[in-house]
Amino acid sequence: MDLRQLEYITAIEDFGNMTEAAAHLYVTPSALNQQLLKLEKSIGMPLFVRGHRFMMPTPAGRIWIDSAREILRVRRNTYTALSDLAGNYRAEYHLGLAYGHGNDALLHSYSAFHGRYPGIVLLCRENMVANQMEELKNGSLDIGMVHITDAAEQAPDFHYELLSAENLVLGVPVSHPAAAYGSREPGVLPTADLSLLREESFALMQRGSTQRARLDPLFVGAGFTPQIIAESTQNRFLQSLAASQGCCTIIPQAYATDFERLAWFALPTHPRFILYAIYLQGLHLPQPMRELLGMIRSYAQEHFQFPEPAA
Repeated sequence: MDLRQLEYITAIEDFGNMTEAAAHLYVTPSALNQQLLKLEKSIGMPLFVRGHRFMMPTPAGRIWIDSAREILRVRRNTYTALSDLAGNYRAEYHLGLAYGHGNDALLHSYSAFHGRYPGIVLLCRENMVANQMEELKNGSLDIGMVHITDAAEQAPDFHYELLSAENLVLGVPVSHPAAAYGSREPGVLPTADLSLLREESFALMQRGSTQRARLDPLFVGAGFTPQIIAESTQNRFLQSLAASQGCCTIIPQAYATDFERLAWFALPTHPRFILYAIYLQGLHLPQPMRELLGMIRSYAQEHFQFPEPAA
């Protein structure tokens, strides 16, 4: 094994085909294929099943690739620790962001961070929890920011750092009769009876998200399937749509800011929405990233932290 082979073969799995993996590695597909054939010849067995458009590891490939990722992880940890020791911080780090919260927290932390570490480049993208966890495992991400709804959902492969916790809340247009019982100002929210809204339309977070997975059972418990007129990954959009189109919405409490056009309620069972920074167990987190997480945590605690509603 040499490091180039490790990076080449793990990239083939990450992208699933020669063309995209080669583009990522800045080599030609034919050159990458030759490296794979050379490695397979030396091992004496194929590492990938070649499909028309997709390549998947064989059992031998799975063993080889898992070992390759561990070697690359050890190499990166070693150089990160040496950089910390020398105070020489010039590197790229890949961050996964929770929709909305991640962008907001990073935006308000970036200027101070860049002032301290101008040699650090942050490559960021929003993504869902499952995708971030997969990318952390395969090395495409260094740190993720994810929402979960229960500490019991924490996966053993990852280290979790709590950033903030808040409530999911219901927004009802002020034109609706039920709005008279809701809150029109920040503070303690009365608990809604969702079953009273069975005839109303909703704008909700998109299917497959952590937020949506927490909401769907609430509607089941209320005895109806909501009439959904829009789905989005953006909570501000959901609030604006509810306010302008006269539908209901459920969003994190930090984004429930329109008290003029919407009345707000706590939800039955008081579902919590918890923001964590996560990274692989055993990862040596460099000093700049530790400081960045500290900045993000400070912002999240100030803007995203809300107490649980009274029982």
